[in-house]
Amino acid sequence: DYSVLCFVARVEKLDERKKLTKLLKKTATIIEAKRPNENELKKWIEAKLHENNIQMSQTAINRLMELTSGQLTTAMNELQKLMLYSFETKEITIQDVESLVVRSLEQNIFLLLDKMIAMDIGGALRIYYDLLKQKEEPIKILALISSQFRLLNQLKLLEQQGYSQQQVASKLKVHPFRVKLASKQAKNFSEIELNQALKRLAEIDFEMKTGFGDKEQKLEWFLFELQDNRQKSV
Repeated sequence: DYSVLCFVARVEKLDERKKLTKLLKKTATIIEAKRPNENELKKWIEAKLHENNIQMSQTAINRLMELTSGQLTTAMNELQKLMLYSFETKEITIQDVESLVVRSLEQNIFLLLDKMIAMDIGGALRIYYDLLKQKEEPIKILALISSQFRLLNQLKLLEQQGYSQQQVASKLKVHPFRVKLASKQAKNFSEIELNQALKRLAEIDFEMKTGFGDKEQKLEWFLFELQDNRQKSV
């Protein structure tokens, strides 16, 4: 009677038709460990702030969620760090979030594309050079840039067919928060631009993997080409 036995079912839903499921529902406590949506994550953050008597603006909360890509575990760790930092002031500012929250490689790629959309080639290159200083491989960076452009392309096509962001996330098996942010970026590209970018990225990928030219320089040229195409389309 002092033992606690836990079963972890890594499935979307328990099969209600099975006798075992019916027995478990009668005798056990069932906890659905689903991924929180945007509103649930925001409420969790606000509850933690209230519990620790710390103030944080909605702008700062939204930025924290963006930089952690809506991932609960990452947000938990970064919020704990922010609360420790603001122990005396009892306030977490947007500046605190920008300077203290660790950006993942995927988040840096997202910010790099944001810089390109804003026609800030210098800012995009600074992020790229920082990634190289962190010993990130150009092929890996290229793969993530390609993945983001592929998402933008798929998102634009599905939205044209009437899919909601939630439906897109489900169909592409992508975190809803990532789809929400990508939707903003997709609006700044035409289908032709996205297709051209994907074609060029495929060419660079082939060149990198066959040892043709300087890997680091190829991505630099891609950023300049993308910038040039963006300026022509505006």
